[in-house]
Amino acid sequence: MQLTTLVIAAHTTAASGGAEEDGLTHLSALSVRQLEDVLDCLVRGSFMGVWYREPGTGELRWRPLTAPADAYLRRPSG
Repeated sequence: MQLTTLVIAAHTTAASGGAEEDGLTHLSALSVRQLEDVLDCLVRGSFMGVWYREPGTGELRWRPLTAPADAYLRRPSG
């Protein structure tokens, strides 16, 4: 699963991610079903917002969870 999450991260920007299914299965050394299971796991674990197949192209697309805009500006008090 670590290799797959690295492959997914490499195909992700701050706003979205996506890649051809064949490329992802090849790079992660997983079957289509295994890749779908990993994507589902990432959504259930709140590491990814949603994933889906792009209508027409079949490309896998996903959206990462986003933090509040000021999350990086907050400093712990104390």
